[in-house]
Parts: sequence; C-alpha cells; structure tokens
Amino acid sequence: MSTSRIRYDKDRNGVDVKAAAQIKAQRQPDGQFQSPNTKYPALIFEVAFSQNPGNFAKIAEGYMERSGVNTKTFIGINIDYKSRYPSTLSLWKAVNAIEDGAPVQDTFEAVEVIASKPFRDASGAPCNPDHELRLSLQDIATGPKTPDLDAIQIAITYDRLCKILDKACRFHAWREDSEPHAGFQAKHQTFRRKRSPTPPDCILPDDEAR
Repeated sequence: MSTSRIRYDKDRNGVDVKAAAQIKAQRQPDGQFQSPNTKYPALIFEVAFSQNPGNFAKIAEGYMERSGVNTKTFIGINIDYKSRYPSTLSLWKAVNAIEDGAPVQDTFEAVEVIASKPFRDASGAPCNPDHELRLSLQDIATGPKTPDLDAIQIAITYDRLCKILDKACRFHAWREDSEPHAGFQAKHQTFRRKRSPTPPDCILPDDEAR
C-alpha cells in the first residue's frame, strides 16, 4: 500500500517546528484526498494492524489540529494483526465545538461518526454488507462549509469496501513475497541504435579570433 507524505509547520502543541528543531513534522498516511493549490489534504485514511483501533482517535485529532482543521475527515481501517481478516472501519470528522448551545470560536472537536464498525469477518467475508461509508463533497474539499457541497453524497457499501480491501491486501502480499523480476512485462523487440562517431574537436577561425 502506497503512502503519502505531509509536512507540518507546527507540532500538536502549536510549537513552530522549524524554529524549534530546524525540521518540519512529517506523517505518512496510507492515502489522502487533496485539492490542487491547497497546502493540506481534506481527507486522510490510514490502515493499521493492531488490537486497539482506539489509537485512531489521537491520530485523527493530530492530523486535524496540525493542519489548522484544513484536514477535516479521517478514515481508519483496522485489521486484526493475528488472523489478518477481521477488519473494522472508523470515521472521524472535525466539527465546530458547541458550549451552552453556542459555537465556540476557533475551537473544533473530532467526532467519531463510525466507531470501529466491522465490515470483514474472520473468514474474510463481508460484515454488515448493506451498511455504508457515506461522505459528502464537503468532507473532501478544503474551504468554507457550503450547502451545495454538503448535498452531494458519496456512498460505499461495506460489501464494496471489503472487496477493495481484499484486492489491496492481495497486491500488497504479492509485492512483498514475489521475486524482484516477477510479474508481467511487455516483450518489445527494441535495439539501441549505435551513435554516429563523434567528430574530432576542431577550432574554427571565428572561434580562434574570440
């Protein structure tokens, strides 16, 4: 599974990383959705092999906080590291914090919309196949919240999600286990043409005058 790199100017505590350590904080998620000419991706997903999908909460909050909530959607897929089949889905979204019924200025909360919901069982078959991972265009767009983007929905059933994960895992296993030169490659009858002999260096009269 490929990864993408994100550079941050500040750490989770808001400290200027470049000034403090002359480097920028980095994370390498498994995937992201980023619009052209934007600094941070709006959506990030990570795949983990662990027994504790609760770690996604801290990861999601970190992405959102360090990006100034330009990253506002986080998808976490947790695969049981022992059997490699049981898998759960988590979805986190950044929302405006509410206190006493009113929004708190410049404050956000990371809300777990989907909490470790199983979508693949121990045999590799789909769980809850009719359930959906549902996102709006607003969830993957960087910029102010607009009703138009919120109204356009993207839905992926858990059955479809299971098939996507199966395909990704098979490809990952093939890359890890195969010989360096395994796999299809086109057989082209191509030959390199020999270059013409390089003419000997010579000085032209004009060059000599200069």
